[in-house]
Amino acid sequence: MSFQAETGLVSADQFGERIALVERSSKRVGDIEAELERQAGEVRTLERVLGADPVRVYASAGVDVNHRDERYYGAVPDIVSSLLESYLEGFEPSLVEESTHANFEVWYEFEGELDGRSIDAEVSASGERILIQDDQAG
Repeated sequence: MSFQAETGLVSADQFGERIALVERSSKRVGDIEAELERQAGEVRTLERVLGADPVRVYASAGVDVNHRDERYYGAVPDIVSSLLESYLEGFEPSLVEESTHANFEVWYEFEGELDGRSIDAEVSASGERILIQDDQAG
């Protein structure tokens, strides 16, 4: 059986070239990973030294913002807004926060009104969990 029929390559040199390309690509990926880790380490060091906690705030008219990583309702993933609507039909959020918990799980927190009652709701970004609290006590 011919080399081409066995390997799909025209020559053994072509095989060697492909292996060399894969090895170069693998080295580049390793170099990039190392550089990203180095930069992430620098960011962690700066945060520790400065006592900084990066803050990103997003807002839309009519939505209060007072926590980090907030986003307005339109930026919430469809799975989250659909789940919220299915459990709290007619709910009008006045505050929406995106938060990352200690386990790196992203949650969306909502405050608003439903039928004249104050409601707090939290929905996991995966849409797997929802927590609802009637917030009449404040």
